[in-house]
Order: sequence, then C-alpha cells, then structure tokens
Amino acid sequence: MEILILGGTKFFGKAFALAAAKDGHKVSVYSRACPVKDLPKSIKQIKGQRSDLSKLAKKRWDFVLDNICYTAKDMKEAIKTFSGKTKHYVFLSSGDVHLAVEGAVSPFGEEIAHKLPRKRGKVDPYGKGKYEAEVALRKSPLPYSIVRFPIVIGKGDPKARLEVYIKDIVYNKPIILPDGGKYKRRFIFIEDTTAALKAVMQNREKCVGKVVHFGDKAITLKSFIKACFKYCNKKINTVDISAEILKRANYDFAKENPYFNPFDYVLGIKNAKLLAWRHNPSEKWLKNIVSFYAKEARAEARKEASKKA
Repeated sequence: MEILILGGTKFFGKAFALAAAKDGHKVSVYSRACPVKDLPKSIKQIKGQRSDLSKLAKKRWDFVLDNICYTAKDMKEAIKTFSGKTKHYVFLSSGDVHLAVEGAVSPFGEEIAHKLPRKRGKVDPYGKGKYEAEVALRKSPLPYSIVRFPIVIGKGDPKARLEVYIKDIVYNKPIILPDGGKYKRRFIFIEDTTAALKAVMQNREKCVGKVVHFGDKAITLKSFIKACFKYCNKKINTVDISAEILKRANYDFAKENPYFNPFDYVLGIKNAKLLAWRHNPSEKWLKNIVSFYAKEARAEARKEASKKA
C-alpha cells in the first residue's frame, strides 16, 4: 500500500510511519523538517510546506494521513491536491472542535459537533480551526475519515506535558489539583494511536464518511495524579484549590497543569468499538511511561546536585 503522511517526523505521526513501514507498506512523509536523521531509508522523505502540496498531486496514494492540517485554508489545499488521487484521506482532527460549538456536553458523540450551532464571540483558535477544516472536508469529494484523539501520552511528546507533573513529584513538590481534580477526561498511549490508525486504514469501508474517536477509559485528574505518585514510588502530595481562585491569581494552567480542564472532557468511542480496536491496559502503559520520565527526572536532579557540590 502507498501511504503518505503529512507530518510524520515526530511523536505519533512518526510512530505510525515506522509501524507502517515495518508492516511492508511504501511510506512517504511530507514535512518542512525533512530530511530528519532518525527515520530509516525505507521511508521516503519529501521536504515541503503545508501551504503548498502541489508536488504530491503527481501520483496516487492508497492512504493519506493528514497530521498537520489546522485551518480551513489548509484543508482546501488538501482537497485540491488529493481529490481523485487517493482512496482514503484521513484527517487527524481534535476533540477541541467541541469547544467551537454551542451546547456540546461530555461525553461527546462522534457527530454531535456538526449538529450544533457555532459559538459566537471569542473561541479557542485551535478548536475553531480544526472545526472549520472538518466542515470544508465534509463538503468535499474526498473519501475521508475524521479521527479525533484525546491527549496522547508517550515518549517524545513535543509539549512535554507529563514531564511537568513527574518532575514536580520527583522533586517532592506538591501537585495542585484545581477544583480537587474532579473532572474526567480520556488519554491514549502513543502505541495505541498507531493501532487506531491501522484499524481505520484496514476498515476503510466502515470508516469512510465517518468520525472516529479513540481513547482509554475516562479518568479524573485526581486519579491520574495519584497513579503517577504511585508509579514514582512517592507518597501522595496534592493540594486542592479552586480553579477560580487560581485564575484570579493569574495561575498559568497550560504551563503548570497541562492536563486540567474546567469541565468533563470525554470523547465517546462508539465507532472505535465497532472496529474491534484493542488497546494496551492503561495500568501497564502508564506505569511504564511514568517510570521512564521519573528515571529521567532523577538523573537530571543528580546532575544539578553535582554541579552545586
């Protein structure tokens, strides 16, 4: 199978590229970062800007994964390029599309975002961009699927979100739980994103024209942080503070508490279940990744201590 990945040089895009190549597919990645050193020679690297995909229209692709589309303008470029050129175009969107519409309530069904009116006034630009890209795609002739992941956890997260918590735990700093950490959300392990994309690719007939959500079991931030303390072999040390009080104190939620959301944020995964998608047990993968980052944090702490000695 001829597979093209827009992106594919880091994190879960890269993980899928490596897995697909290992399975024997002909894989090409397209990114302004190309060429990168840590992809095997079996993966073709094409350097280019997301705003101009014209060079990709010269051949046909069995499967296109668009990992770097953020606006309707980006999507229109993809529609122009791949219409009549691919059997299956998969847009990696975001659960944040539900923040761009009025009245979406967790757990978010796959199709609910496009049954509700758009929000007026100030709207998160990321969610708005993904939503508008979806609208453009749904009107196009492309044989599409829309995939939405929750927060992806794994080695190489460019946002380094899990490390924020693990470093504080290792350094014996208390973890703030806004509103007691009572709100729920899903996470997904990086290896399970690869399994999810394979499931969509292998079940084209079931997925074309559909939105598919993936994710592990819903969990509160409080439960998640407790598990992190456990896997770091540390005594639980958390502080419950009202999110409103933190907001008035100009607390930087994105920087200091990147997994917090002031409401339940759970993607319904009905369509994923129809694909018989299976994922790693959360207890196992979370223990492994927390232990990995805890080891890195301890090594960093020892390095800093030796510098001061």
